[in-house]
Amino acid sequence: MGVVVLLAGLAVGGYKVYEQMTAGDENGETEVVESTSGQPQATVSDQLVAETASNPDILSQGEKLLLDTTPQKEAGMNAFAVKDWDTAVTEYEEAVATDRNDPEARVYYNNSKARQAGNPLTIALVLPITADVNAAKEMLRGAALYQDRFNQSPPKGRLLEMVIVDDYGTGSNGEIANDLANAPSVLGVLGHGATQDTQKALAIYDAEQVAVVSPLNTEIVVGTGGGSMLKTVSTDAKGRALFEEYLLGMNNTLLKYAQTQHGNPAVVFFYDGSKGYSANQKAAFESAIASSNAKVIQNVDIASGVDVKTALTEASQGGANTIFIALPPEGVESAIAIAKANASLPSPLTIVASDALYSPTVLVSGQDAINGLVIAVPWRHDPSQAFAQEAAQMWQGRVNWRTAAVSDAMQALVTAVSDNPQRSEVLQSLNQGVPLANTNTNFNILLEVPLVKAVPGTAGPAGAKHQFDPI
Repeated sequence: MGVVVLLAGLAVGGYKVYEQMTAGDENGETEVVESTSGQPQATVSDQLVAETASNPDILSQGEKLLLDTTPQKEAGMNAFAVKDWDTAVTEYEEAVATDRNDPEARVYYNNSKARQAGNPLTIALVLPITADVNAAKEMLRGAALYQDRFNQSPPKGRLLEMVIVDDYGTGSNGEIANDLANAPSVLGVLGHGATQDTQKALAIYDAEQVAVVSPLNTEIVVGTGGGSMLKTVSTDAKGRALFEEYLLGMNNTLLKYAQTQHGNPAVVFFYDGSKGYSANQKAAFESAIASSNAKVIQNVDIASGVDVKTALTEASQGGANTIFIALPPEGVESAIAIAKANASLPSPLTIVASDALYSPTVLVSGQDAINGLVIAVPWRHDPSQAFAQEAAQMWQGRVNWRTAAVSDAMQALVTAVSDNPQRSEVLQSLNQGVPLANTNTNFNILLEVPLVKAVPGTAGPAGAKHQFDPI
């Protein structure tokens, strides 16, 4: 998603109907009606987003499981589905205790407590669960950590709940946007990747004045005193959005590293011309290389079906000393193949890569071939940092840049939602800019992105002989 920090709104007439239906209480809650069985029936304020969604299977507040399944989570899911909040809290609390590394269980536990307390603040989190389940979990850990922290001491008493949504692939974002917009409880959205499909969804959000924090519509303004402010911009606004700025900074930083290794880097550039992320990367690379002393020996589009080993051999014979991998998250296996082909060369080249390769799959499947791989990431694990310590305690191990960046983005969105829990007010706050305090990510990374290197070690995932350490 680049630096993820990071919906069609309800029509005015529809909102008026909802307003009238919830007019019985100043907090927007209605009276619970007893059924003939004595069990409480759902009220308007109890309504779940999936109940009005055209595609309910891809989103959940706790009434279905989108990630891993355990008996405890299933019990919590069943209770949540019938709006038995007390039982849902108990069962999801047990699920959290059973697997401390499961972010979905923790989100649904906090959602259950928010429903139990009543009148929650609701936001949606759109994740690439189908496309990249590991990345989705990493992002969800950042959101869950912030939700947990916020709900321990909500500034205005209302607890935070999150709708988890699966951005399942091309064409899904329009459906997601419409479904979330038709749920008046959803006050803002975090997520969506850097794709053309996202641009279509953002246009819907702009038209309906719903706040969305996404890499494609977010800017970070770094003040002279070091403080940062997150702002959202409309899709037709001029200037670079955060994702473009980040890509340019990432490419500049990787080329500078290559220069420290070779003086005059000669690059073979691997990308996937069929993917928007990779095409954006190539454009940023061309801008960066124009102002450096590096030169391109060969551009290799893996979408063309080229033989990677042949391409590498030809590039090496042509004087290349550096491999630059700019593949999207779904290109991780191709990236591993490139690394293995490089390892078989008589004189392997230096490999640098974009953040999509910061993946447990790379460490496990790449084995010795990825030794020395350098990746640019927005945040690096530092055991002395407070966030790293807090995250390691919650999730029982290291977290990565996606977790840290999403936690920062949550700070901006939830601050706006908590201050003025009305869609139009949330949007206005983010358009003006929300100050960020004590962020995990140093947003001067737009100038120089931190680097990590694959080195031998035991702090990586199970089955890996390497770990990513800061350079």
